[in-house]
Amino acid sequence: MENVKPIEVLEVEIPNIKRTAGSLIGSISGIIIAIAGVLMMLSIILILPGIGAVLIGMAMAVKFAPKADVNCPACGTENKPPIKSKQLKCEGCGTKTPLKWKKPQAD
Repeated sequence: MENVKPIEVLEVEIPNIKRTAGSLIGSISGIIIAIAGVLMMLSIILILPGIGAVLIGMAMAVKFAPKADVNCPACGTENKPPIKSKQLKCEGCGTKTPLKWKKPQAD
């Protein structure tokens, strides 16, 4: 038990979100596709295409969600986790680090 390292919570400042038209259209269309999929699943005939539409819509919404630049505390690799995510899994070393988001300080 003496080799156990304490888990460090990484504090990250929420960046100003600069959304492009493409990311805005992508996330809105993903949400619309997911809602249409839920409506399709309400009917028995369209339940299978509805499940597919919900999955595709949610994947699009997550893909186009705003992201922040965060450096891994273990190896220094720059990662882009979605804003307000609870943890960072480093793409370089695989380390999982808990994240705590704080509001930006006014100048």
